[in-house]
Amino acid sequence: TLLCRGIGDFFVRKWELRELRLELCGMGKSSAKCLADALVRCSHLSVLSISHNPDIGDESAACVVKSLSQRKVKQKMNILKLCCVNASRHTSIAIAEILSLVSFSSLRDLDLRNNRIECTGASIIAKSLASVSSSSVSRLQVRLDTNRIGDQGARSLLSALKFRPKSLQITLNGNETSPILRSSLAIASKRSSAFIRKNDSSIPSVPDFVVLPQI
Repeated sequence: TLLCRGIGDFFVRKWELRELRLELCGMGKSSAKCLADALVRCSHLSVLSISHNPDIGDESAACVVKSLSQRKVKQKMNILKLCCVNASRHTSIAIAEILSLVSFSSLRDLDLRNNRIECTGASIIAKSLASVSSSSVSRLQVRLDTNRIGDQGARSLLSALKFRPKSLQITLNGNETSPILRSSLAIASKRSSAFIRKNDSSIPSVPDFVVLPQI
């Protein structure tokens, strides 16, 4: 909590904080809310990771995400990592809200792995992804591996891809999808191998993923 307050009271005021990584630091609900208050003043922040802090919980993670939309933006977000923070429906709604903002049009890595996002949350995110014009955003990788997404949520995400076939990549390993759908995703992955170009340094290299192409 003291660290998060310090970010707001000193670092934000003295320096143009551009990258903040707070993984595996034991952050809980109260600390996350203090961080959210500080982030409102981080107008130059482009990279944020609070991954591997499971005590944060769904509502507090959502609070952090919402705070990013309240900034007077001088630098667009590029990377947002919320892996293993016990995110669920509230966080999914907050993510869906920010994806349509201009300040997130340069987002290229959204990490939501190892959480508790279910079909409802996945569908909310998918709807937001589908509503964003592919011409107004850079390539975005959405990592939803090891959540609780079943067939309904996976179908919603697949449907969203037809609106952004060249700018969107989604990973769904370790979810509760049916064998038939998993097979379909594997076939889709082979068909979309051209999505990642070996010489394209703007796309982060992530092993063992499933790429869902236009359908």
